[in-house]
Amino acid sequence: MRAHLRGLNQPQRQDGQALMELALALTLMMTMIGGVMALGPLTYVRIAVDTASYDCATAAGRSLKPALGAYQGTVAAQETLDGFGLLDPGRAAITVTAQGSWNRGKEVLCTVSYAVPLGQFPLATLVAGETVRTVSSTALGRIETFKASW
Repeated sequence: MRAHLRGLNQPQRQDGQALMELALALTLMMTMIGGVMALGPLTYVRIAVDTASYDCATAAGRSLKPALGAYQGTVAAQETLDGFGLLDPGRAAITVTAQGSWNRGKEVLCTVSYAVPLGQFPLATLVAGETVRTVSSTALGRIETFKASW
């Protein structure tokens, strides 16, 4: 009887439990790391395009000559994209449009788009179903042509 009770008090063997927990935790962690690796570069491009459109609207709106406003906005956006390491003429599209005439107090609309090839991201083409994702941003700024009144 005593031998029978001694067998009940002993814990059951759990050799594989730690290995199974490690496999589950490692799978979850690797999935999260893969998601960050896939979405991180797209987020970087989104931040760069947002900044470029803002810089475009700011530079275009503060141009001293109306004829140069669109040019200065385009150059500012190109320089911003270049600063982020994204200046590829075939992938970037920048448009600067004045709302109405180019007069003080009016608004200027800047749109910056950048085509990101998804082939460099693991499994991104399978998940997204496309090979190129276009990231775009639009910024609206006020035209402030500085004119002296004296």
